[in-house]
Amino acid sequence: MKTEVLLRSIGKINDELIADAESEANTKRKPGWAKLGIMVACLALVLCTGIAANAIRSNATAGTFTMDVNPSVEYTIAKSGIVKNVRCLNSDAENALSDVTLGKQSVETALTRTVAAYEACGYMENGEATVLISFDSRLDANAELKASLSAEIRKALEQTDAVGTLVFHSELTENAEVAKIAEEFHVSLGRADWILTAANKTGLPTDEVARMSLDELLKFQDASGIVSVSVSKFISLEEAKKIALKDAKLDELTQKIVFTREELNRNQGKPCYLLEFYTGTNQYFYQIDAKSGSIIYAGKFITLSEAKKIALDDAGCKDKVSFTEETLVSGGVKTPYYRLVFADVKTQWTYRIDAVLGIVLEKKQKETATTESDTADFISLEEAKKIALKDAGLDESTQKIVFTKEELNRNSGKPCYILEFYTAKKQYSYKVDAVSGDITGKKTDWFSRQESETVPDTSQNSDSKQRRTG
Repeated sequence: MKTEVLLRSIGKINDELIADAESEANTKRKPGWAKLGIMVACLALVLCTGIAANAIRSNATAGTFTMDVNPSVEYTIAKSGIVKNVRCLNSDAENALSDVTLGKQSVETALTRTVAAYEACGYMENGEATVLISFDSRLDANAELKASLSAEIRKALEQTDAVGTLVFHSELTENAEVAKIAEEFHVSLGRADWILTAANKTGLPTDEVARMSLDELLKFQDASGIVSVSVSKFISLEEAKKIALKDAKLDELTQKIVFTREELNRNQGKPCYLLEFYTGTNQYFYQIDAKSGSIIYAGKFITLSEAKKIALDDAGCKDKVSFTEETLVSGGVKTPYYRLVFADVKTQWTYRIDAVLGIVLEKKQKETATTESDTADFISLEEAKKIALKDAGLDESTQKIVFTKEELNRNSGKPCYILEFYTAKKQYSYKVDAVSGDITGKKTDWFSRQESETVPDTSQNSDSKQRRTG
């Protein structure tokens, strides 16, 4: 009996010792697991913080760039290169992009969508649009990001087939006058800088210059500050001009050459550049294939002043004469010619002078004694020309001015002189009342690359000075 009690006591003691030992072991192990848990939690916190910080840094603003066509829009770029958001600078951009998602997109996607919207609204219809890209000072200072963005912008615009010339504006310095123009006319600082430069060079009011297209503004910019990239599948206008001048054996460095027409025409199914220019002795007309650069048509005409001299010499005029019509007729299938009508106090002559060869094609004359009273109250053609030039603010003694039409028109019930002339930068059309000298109509256009509605048929003959190929 005592033995059994003793054994049971010993077993109980062993069980309690084992239980206490296990409890002690567990107590000793708990601090190690706790430390490990704390370490894991800290590591996770560090990783999350790093990821969040990296995300914040990637989404931080790196700078902005603007794209001007006629609508102007500003893209804010994150350091990751993604477009964070956009800001429309004028109502044209707001109307075109109101339903387009551009934020949180790649630059390529944002630009592709922008161009598609502009095309749908008619701002980039002809596939030869000029686009101005201006970087802000932050992107200008980040050479690596700026180079990457420039490449991405060019690639995106090349793929649209809507852009002919892409221009990257040079770095802007702070200019209060430029900033004021940008704010007043709701354009980018780059375009505002162009407007200011053109206004200073032309002397025109800023609001008038602000209405010019990018192509027109580009002509007044210093070449040293322009980075222009052709992204068109066509040759550039400058390349077409060089082809024409080389064919005409003319050199802009040694000769005075004035271009009066520079147009990209697409309306005959074969895109071509239409070029008209003159020197002191001749006028030239060219059609250059916009893709291959081949010459479709080339024409070389004598000048109006030379045609007048030929007619006067042939008529043997000794007295002072007044010209009532001076017109170049170059349409149709006949050889191009100048139609000249002039008279002295007794006789009126009508001449047709071959515009290529400079020979007399036809002449008529009649006595005007019986009709002299009809024009007795009219101002002279020279007086009408002076009135038009004064109104246009031009001076023949200091500027090169070429008249292409001088006509006394009687068919509108009220006799008037119809005058057309041009300088190196503008072309003018005037109607001057033949009795009172009042200006009854006028129109002024800047020379620029514009789409032409029609192309005159200039395939008049096969003379060596005038040819058509292809």
